[in-house]
Amino acid sequence: MRKIFPFELFHLGGDEVHTDCWNSTPHVKQCFNTSALPTSIFDLLWNLYSNFYPVTLLIVTNWKCRLEDHNMNGTAAYQYFVLRAQEIAISLNWTPVNWEETFNTFATRLNPKTVVHNWLGSGVCPKAVAKGFRCIFSNQGVWYLDHLDVPWESVYYAEPLEGITDASEQKLVLGGEVCMWSETVDASNVQQTIWPRAAAAAGMF
Repeated sequence: MRKIFPFELFHLGGDEVHTDCWNSTPHVKQCFNTSALPTSIFDLLWNLYSNFYPVTLLIVTNWKCRLEDHNMNGTAAYQYFVLRAQEIAISLNWTPVNWEETFNTFATRLNPKTVVHNWLGSGVCPKAVAKGFRCIFSNQGVWYLDHLDVPWESVYYAEPLEGITDASEQKLVLGGEVCMWSETVDASNVQQTIWPRAAAAAGMF
């Protein structure tokens, strides 16, 4: 896999996790007798997407019983899964990237190598870099291309370094990413949805 994607960063997700479902899902509540911990990121992600996120929590950590047996609630299980996935990525010489919910929920537990990916709104990048994390700016209010009500002017004038005045902290902002989510487009409108607003964001750099 590394030969195909020879990059430092590996995005591990971690956004929009509804932890309540773990306590209401029979697969999670029942006892497990699982296989060994996956040894590669590919195996980890394959389990993640082929067995549903809640079930994967148990599969990839080799748990055998329900959350209560490990004195965990949904939030603690979410944290455990994210941190374990980070350990696997780092052991394979990848730098983990996680959506900002992980930072918002348990910033003090994240690996210091974590790159925090902002998307929910403004103010996260300043908080992340102040704690020494690197950050990627993708504020959905201006840089989510599926938000059709956002004009190109707003995209162009968005400032990834807003609220960050210290030069050393500014260097921790790796840049920005405009996001185009495929569930809102098809072949008939994807090009005009991406352009020209993506080019407006590129003008920032």
